[in-house]
Amino acid sequence: VGDILEALDQLGLAENTLSLFVSDNGAPFPGNKKTMHDRGIGTPWIAHWPGTLPAGRVSAALVSTVDIAPTLLDAAGIPALASMDGRSTMPLMSGETGQGRDAVFAAIDYHVLHIPTRCARTERYKLIRNFGHTPVGLGQLGKFDWAKAVCQLPNQPWCEAPAPVALYD
Repeated sequence: VGDILEALDQLGLAENTLSLFVSDNGAPFPGNKKTMHDRGIGTPWIAHWPGTLPAGRVSAALVSTVDIAPTLLDAAGIPALASMDGRSTMPLMSGETGQGRDAVFAAIDYHVLHIPTRCARTERYKLIRNFGHTPVGLGQLGKFDWAKAVCQLPNQPWCEAPAPVALYD
């Protein structure tokens, strides 16, 4: 990432380029990937645009990857299509408003195992609906002794079938 940003600087393109970095949803450790918990659906969203976006701004506002296309279109001065589910995060990133989404949504159907699950997340609440009964703790890690050991630790529910509905405050 540093090499790319440095190259943009050297080429004189940094001030005309919005660099947006997002990532996968983390390592496949028990309780992370393949779950609707924050460690399973939370991803980084890092923007860099010298002269346009303030450096060092941090926000806990809810955004979603469906917001990427409208954000890039907005940065280019092009209106997003009305049919797009996402919305531009430029006002949030520039500091014009601290308002993110009221809610974000996540889903999983199949990732090594069939794990049909849905999630609605607001700043305060999270509702998880599990349509399957497959424990998500080991999944693709079942062949690793360390993963089995993690699932055996106290208060590690990853080897149990998930509750059909879970509401967190």
